Order: sequence, then structure tokens, then C-alpha cells
Amino acid sequence: MKKAFALIYSLAFLLIIPSCRKDSSVPVIITSDITEITRTSAASGGNLTESGGEEVTDLGVCWSTDRHPTTADSKTTEAISSGIFTSHLTGLHSNTTYFVRAYATNKEGTAYGNELSFTTNPMIVEGDTVIFFGDSITEGVGASDPDHCWVSLFGKSKLFAVINYGVSGASLQNTVPVNPAGVPNFRDAVEEVEQNTSSKRIKLCLAFGTNDVGFNFDGWTVAKFKQQYSEVLQILNDKGYLSEDILLISPYYSTQAGRDSYFEDGVLTAATEQRLIDHVQSVRELGTEFGCQFVDIYIYMKNSGGTLLLSTDGLHPNDAGHAAIASHIQTVVLKNSP
Repeated sequence: MKKAFALIYSLAFLLIIPSCRKDSSVPVIITSDITEITRTSAASGGNLTESGGEEVTDLGVCWSTDRHPTTADSKTTEAISSGIFTSHLTGLHSNTTYFVRAYATNKEGTAYGNELSFTTNPMIVEGDTVIFFGDSITEGVGASDPDHCWVSLFGKSKLFAVINYGVSGASLQNTVPVNPAGVPNFRDAVEEVEQNTSSKRIKLCLAFGTNDVGFNFDGWTVAKFKQQYSEVLQILNDKGYLSEDILLISPYYSTQAGRDSYFEDGVLTAATEQRLIDHVQSVRELGTEFGCQFVDIYIYMKNSGGTLLLSTDGLHPNDAGHAAIASHIQTVVLKNSP
């Protein structure tokens, strides 16, 4: 009888234990509204309403230019606490739509809050002054007349002032041997740029690299180009130009025939497309390092018509090319393209 009673008691105990155990699950979190939106930053956060019965080990918000961002994308990591928290999203690009979700992680996995979206403010707005520095393409070579130069087309709305300092043959580097075009390089010329003391921030657009690619001399390396470009950006920062007010344009798309034209300048080995791509990448990296807006005109031109956007020399854009450049940059930095 005692054995039977013990067996019944044990079975009852085993049945009771599971009913007392609390099941664990992923946390429950709500994404907070997006606030404090600027050109390069915003604020959000979340409300951790349930931990899921387990310790929360990671908490914050994640964001991406694609829907359904995850912790594999850009994210913040906040101090672990229950309830409401605030996160600051930084390093954003102007005039760009982002998707945001709060997240929380415990040993059961990562839970995401509701998805929200917002668009950062444009880089250039009505009343700004935009100064363009660059080479012959910035100057307008290849266009049928000055009005069809991409800089002129970019400023056609007249909502902001445009100053074009494009100089044919200009390079960024002052590397030896000196620029065979006989024009000042921007690494030296930047020293003469006036201090920015304007109450309204002036926006700068730098469009260098095409001639640095073409002048494929010993010493004109991608590493030297990036080093001197970095020096240029630091000098501009020291002169009062904020990185977020500087627009970096990649070297333009060109054909091999266009790059072969530098033989006329004494180049013995023509630049390859890989050399061009490496220069494009170095400008992209500088944009990230300094927090400047970057526009990849090379890949845009290549994928939007390629040779159809170039003059017969394979180097300078034709009217269609200048129009494409202006349109793409407007899309990137302006809220409403004219």
C-alpha cells in the first residue's frame, strides 16, 4: 500500500512541475517615433514591454535603406533596461529614406518592433551658395554650350547660387612629375580657399579624380591620391567647412579610348578601368571617413547609357551625359529636383 501511495504521489508531483514552469520567449518591443531629423542624423528608440522571461542581452534600434532592417545592418546598442529608451542614428546621408526597427535579444532570439520610415533633410536648400571645384567636365567641356554643362543644369532652378570653378586639365594631386596640363592642382589651390565665415553655410562640391586616373605616371598612385584628398578635406574642415556641407563626386565614367588620350600628355601606360574603379572607391571611403556625402557618378553613368553619354573622345560627357550627371546629383542632394 505504501509503495502504491508513493507511486501516485510521484506521478502527481511530475504532473504539477510542468504546470508551474514559466515558458520563455523572445522579448516584446515597440519602436518609438522618429524625431530630431537632420541631414545626417535622427532619433528614435523603443519600449521594451516584456523580456520574454529571460535576461535581455542586447537592445537598441537598427536601420537600413531597405525594408525590414536587422541587427546585421547599422544599429545602436543601448544600456539594458526595461521600459522606454532613446537611440541616436548617426552617419546618415541627406535626402535618403531609411527604415527603422527597435530590437531586443535574449537567449531565445532577437525580436523586432514595428517598422517606421523617415527621410533625412536635403543637403542643399533654397538660399544656399554652392561652389563647384573640378576639371574640364565640371567646366563644361563636351557640352554643346555653357547652359548644357551639368553644373549649369544643376543650378537651373535659381533657388540657390552656383559658382563654377572647374578648370580644364585640373587634377587633385600635386605629385611629381607635376601635372603636365600646366594648371594648378587642387591640393595646392585649396590653401587659397577663403575661410568660411558666412552666417549661412556654404556648400562645396568637389569633382576630382578623372585626370588623376589619366595621368598614370610613376608616383601617381591611388594611395597618394587618397592621401592628398584626405589632406584637402582636413584643410577645408579647418577653414570652417563642415564635412556634411561637402559633396564628393566620384571620377566620371570613361572608355579605354578616353583614357588612351592621355598619351598626348606623355603617359606611357594608359590607365585601365580597374585603376579608375580604385580611384572611385577611394573617394567613397573618404566620404565615409569624413562624413561627406558621396555620389558615385561613375557607376551611374556606366549603368545609365555608358558610351551613349560620352562625346566621341570617350572621355568628356556629351549633352545627354551632362544632363544625366546633373539629374542624378539633384536626386541625391535636393528634396525637390527642378
